[in-house]
Amino acid sequence: MTSYVAAVLRVLSVASEPLGWYQIERCLSNVSLPDRPPLPKVLDELKHDGLVLISEHATTPTVRYALTPAGIEKAKAIKGGMG
Repeated sequence: MTSYVAAVLRVLSVASEPLGWYQIERCLSNVSLPDRPPLPKVLDELKHDGLVLISEHATTPTVRYALTPAGIEKAKAIKGGMG
């Protein structure tokens, strides 16, 4: 797992509600990362891997992203592995 993917999972793990991609990107803008692949592609890959849930609501024009139970466990493992 790349440091960028780990950072995305950490951002989603501390969010109190599902976030849009722009909100995630804003949180990541303060993080020093060696590479920054396109966030929408990374989110699609995380969805494919079963770590992120994508939801659409009639009241908001953008899709929102949240962790699945597997994503929550993965984020906990990342936090636990940090020194």
